[in-house]
Amino acid sequence: MLRLWSLWMLLLALVSSTMLVAAQAASAGTYTVFECSPTDSAGGWQPVNTFPSGLIVGNLCGGPATGPNEPQGPIDEGSLFAEDSTNTTADIPNGTEAGWSFTAPTGTSIAGFTYWRSLHAYDQQSLVPGLWTGEGTTLESCQSPPEGTHECNSLNNQGAKTFANLDASSLFFGVRCNLVDGGEYCVPAAPGERHAQADLYSASVTLSEASSPTVSSVSGAGWSGGYLSGEVPLTVSLSDYSGIAGVEVRSSLGTALASAPQSCDYYDAVPCPNLSQTIVTLNTAAASDGIQTFILQVKDAAGNITTMTSQPVTVDNHGPGAPTGLTATLDGAQVMLSWQDPASLPVPLAEGYVQLCQAACGVPLAVAGSGPARIATPPAGAYTVRLYLTDAAGKSSPVVSGPLTVPPAAGKGEEKLHALIDSHGRLYVTGPVPKGVTVVRVCWHSKRGKHALGSRCVTLHVRHGRIAVTFHPSARARRGHIAVTVSKGHSLIARLMATKVCST
Repeated sequence: MLRLWSLWMLLLALVSSTMLVAAQAASAGTYTVFECSPTDSAGGWQPVNTFPSGLIVGNLCGGPATGPNEPQGPIDEGSLFAEDSTNTTADIPNGTEAGWSFTAPTGTSIAGFTYWRSLHAYDQQSLVPGLWTGEGTTLESCQSPPEGTHECNSLNNQGAKTFANLDASSLFFGVRCNLVDGGEYCVPAAPGERHAQADLYSASVTLSEASSPTVSSVSGAGWSGGYLSGEVPLTVSLSDYSGIAGVEVRSSLGTALASAPQSCDYYDAVPCPNLSQTIVTLNTAAASDGIQTFILQVKDAAGNITTMTSQPVTVDNHGPGAPTGLTATLDGAQVMLSWQDPASLPVPLAEGYVQLCQAACGVPLAVAGSGPARIATPPAGAYTVRLYLTDAAGKSSPVVSGPLTVPPAAGKGEEKLHALIDSHGRLYVTGPVPKGVTVVRVCWHSKRGKHALGSRCVTLHVRHGRIAVTFHPSARARRGHIAVTVSKGHSLIARLMATKVCST
């Protein structure tokens, strides 16, 4: 939070260079990092001192970003500074230097530089404060004149110095001993005096990066195809010279599915993190149902972008629409069901389920996913027929319903127990039992000729005068004739032969 505030204050202070920095930040391939005041961070600058017996470097960052106004002379407070010592008699060798060095990270170069600074030199032509590139170019320096006042002042006056169109590997700010007019060394100053002083109060370095992020791996259900719904994780490994600033995923139909901006610190030369096995969650509920691809977009700190596209996937958050035109008509011992399948299915239909309801609904019977279909005629009575469809991804349609009336058979007015086997081999035993019966035992036995193929029994508590139980006979048992018995204690209530539900 402190760094965000500091960065904001620094941006407010960069009055004379705001247009330049904003233009560079908006251009693909560059990013800007900050150093020194108003924070106490040296950022990417590293101290250099090749002659500590006579030269000094230090960090006093933490003042105003624009630095102090210096009408009375140079001030170190609030700066990264370099200078010669005021209390040494050591001769300063030629080629020695003290100051601060900024090196562009691997894969980048320095394209621009803006800073508030103060340069001061007095009575020593060979000891020079200034700013140089790693390639040896002098961007600015302050050298004492050989005669006259013997003093050079480029003091901070609240104005920034800006250098554009650079292509440098590094920068050095400080003081250097470069002998002029002969001699073997830079002469030290008299006690209490100073020959050279360089102060950097705040700086912004614009770095150029030409390469795009590297996508090492992308994995997860949302990338390899199939049916998707809800939240789906992607696992990504991404790297870049300036780090990964953000990850986005969009559908090829234009919907944003994920946005994962990263925490970047623009006081570091590599401001953003690299990601290893990081999970990005896709919200497929935001996408339209149907076949599409997902587009991964990775952005680095410099604004360079890498995109990748997934295998085709099918989003199915809502399942099939409701079937229409449901009718149920009697056809002898069977009920003919007819309907129109929903249009624009994102996923193929798998199967349908039918329930016959009176005071309560019976166990759903599986039928074919597309009509028409047939089920066994239930006992006489008025029913509501409920139908819903499921698709290959397991999503269900809304339920539709319609009426069905089964008249009593001639000479018979009583409803009976039924034993039905659906297309999946499930055995349903449903229907009424005599009044006053509270507990029954339901058993099935399968035989083929004299060979027993299987059996099973359960004890049920009767509710509302009816029973409903589901068995799962084995495939072997279903090859025989299945007889069902319903009994109370040792008294047989009903004996039934199971019949199969037909679907077309």
